[in-house]
Amino acid sequence: MSYDANGIGASLGYSRALTETLGVRLESSLGYTSARYSYDDADGNRQQYNPSSLRFDANATFSRRIPVIGSFQLHPSLGAYASYRVGLDDRLVVLEGLDRYEAGLDAGLQFGVPVSFRLFGTDVTVPLTTRFSATSGDLVDLPRWSPSSGLRVRF
Repeated sequence: MSYDANGIGASLGYSRALTETLGVRLESSLGYTSARYSYDDADGNRQQYNPSSLRFDANATFSRRIPVIGSFQLHPSLGAYASYRVGLDDRLVVLEGLDRYEAGLDAGLQFGVPVSFRLFGTDVTVPLTTRFSATSGDLVDLPRWSPSSGLRVRF
C-alpha cells in the first residue's frame, strides 16, 4: 500500500541483489487519485472541482545497502519511472491559468533513501522517495518535484 500526493494505491515489486551491497528493484503499481480544487470563475464565484483518476505506474531503481544499527538499513536509490493517468471523467478545467487534463503520461527520474528494518520477523521498508518529472504529465508547468512515501512488507 502507498499514499502520496498522487493518491492511494497498491504496488507489487521485485528486488534482486547484484552484489552484497548493490541491488536493483522493479516495481509496478495501480493507484486511485481523488483531488479537490477550488477556483474563482469569471463572475467571482468560488467553484469546486473534484476529479478522480486511475494511475498506472512502473519504476526501476538501483540501490546501495548501508547498515546503520541492528536491523536498520538505508538504501539510497536512483532510477527512472513512468506513470500514466486515466481520468474517470473527461472534463477539462482551467486552474489559475493552467490547463489540467485528467489523463496523461508522466516520466522522469526517481531517487530516495528507503529505510528498512525487521519487525516481528518480517522485513519492512519505508520508501522515502522523490520524483523529478521530465514530461508535462497532466500539468503544463515544468519541471516538477513529487515527494512520496509508503510502506512495503515482505512476507
